[in-house]
Amino acid sequence: MIKNICFCSDDNYSGLLNVAVLSLLKTNSNLIIHILKFDDFDTEFIDRIASEYSVNVFYYDFNLDLPSKGRFSKAMFGRLYISSILKEKKVLYLDCDIVVNSELTELFEYDMRNMLIGAVEDKIDNITNSLKCKYQLDKYFNSGVLLINNNSKTKRKLCSCIDLIKNNKYEYPDQDAINILFKGDIISLPNEYNYFEVNECRSKVPAIIHYALEKPWLPMDYNDFNYAYENIKEEVKLLGGKVYHPNLKPNYYVLKFIKLTLKKFKIFGFLQFIKWKVK
Repeated sequence: MIKNICFCSDDNYSGLLNVAVLSLLKTNSNLIIHILKFDDFDTEFIDRIASEYSVNVFYYDFNLDLPSKGRFSKAMFGRLYISSILKEKKVLYLDCDIVVNSELTELFEYDMRNMLIGAVEDKIDNITNSLKCKYQLDKYFNSGVLLINNNSKTKRKLCSCIDLIKNNKYEYPDQDAINILFKGDIISLPNEYNYFEVNECRSKVPAIIHYALEKPWLPMDYNDFNYAYENIKEEVKLLGGKVYHPNLKPNYYVLKFIKLTLKKFKIFGFLQFIKWKVK
């Protein structure tokens, strides 16, 4: 089975993209990789390692006049254009802040029961419950890993998500829009295909680790699977590839210490809940 995988990135996150792509190549075969580029970053490393694994990589340059939304870059919009650009019947979209640990054939063979999208439920209790209530949803899904049934209905809904984001203010723009407009058309995938710490996982090592919460490239951020990212990152460096280096704010360490202290005493989640209630 040919597995079509799609990433979206700009230059800022190209170092994370290098790690994600190498982890995918090391664990999977029969791949075609599609990368939506939001600026002209260097792809020499990806081209070189993909060639070593005999994998074709296709690039799609974006020059659209899209708005940045708060802390989210324009690359966020990329996943919403997948059905407009790619013709393959099934496509797996992956965020750049992931590491793939195992073969994904079973994921591509997952019975989607004619649903348009497969995704893992987001279970950050206080935030997720507020979002479900706000948008009248039974479930709220994370958009970092999307198994897309690529058809005309999916294309129409993804295009509608773009308009919704442009005309409204959301805390998680693409994710909120997908949950709202694809209500009833998303099937729940097993947590192992988008593991981000709060999700229980039946596998000791998840198939796809998503560093959506604690991030191993940030100082004092701790995750049970930091080593998975660090191992691939070091291999990227040895192979001459670029890795991600965050620009830390001057008060980063002070704020991080406060956050960790609040978490230790279980106050951080309560404050998040209050924040959502007053919005």
